[in-house]
Amino acid sequence: MPIIQNKAYFEVKIQANGLWGIGLATRKIDLNKIPLGNDSEAWILRNDSAIYHNNSLKLKTSNT
Repeated sequence: MPIIQNKAYFEVKIQANGLWGIGLATRKIDLNKIPLGNDSEAWILRNDSAIYHNNSLKLKTSNT
């Protein structure tokens, strides 16, 4: 669902492989393509504690 007038859509998918990502994306992104953050349509914090956008590591956060 598109974001319209202060409304948003949030989705969580649980998978058994232990990889996860959380972030912001446009509706053009393919949510079935893992890992997320490999295109210009999303900013994703992944399970390796780093933020990715456009297939590039943008920021490495602390694990502690």
